[in-house]
This record gives sequence, C-alpha cells and structure tokens, in this order.
Amino acid sequence: DECCGALVGRGGLVTEALALPNAEMETARRRFTIAPHDYRAAERRAAEQGAELLGFYHSHQDHPARPASYDLAHA
Repeated sequence: DECCGALVGRGGLVTEALALPNAEMETARRRFTIAPHDYRAAERRAAEQGAELLGFYHSHQDHPARPASYDLAHA
C-alpha cells in the first residue's frame, strides 16, 4: 500500500515527516486518503510544537519518484 503523511515545520523548513495511516480502503495500493481525524491530529501536533503543516507526502509502489498524472490532476 502507499504510505502517506504530513510535513511539519516552520518558515518553510520541514522539521518532521509525520507518518499517517492510509485510509483508502479499496485502492490503497494505488491511492491514498488521509482521514479528517488524522489530519486534525497532525494539525494539533504541529501546533504543540509551535509549527504548522507545510504539506503532505505519499509513496508510489510501482511508479517513479515523481508526480503521477493522477497526482497532477488532483493537486
């Protein structure tokens, strides 16, 4: 399955890559979804550190390390 998570930091500098569960049930091998409660938990964690959510990451199991056409269309 694809892994995913939040990028936490300050001033545009990532200080933590926070792994989050992939909530995608049927197509987790090719897609990822971050559940709202996990998103909120990541926001809380960032705030506790005096930081903010800077972005998100996910893996590609069978694809090069660059945005897939689906990623670009849904960014």
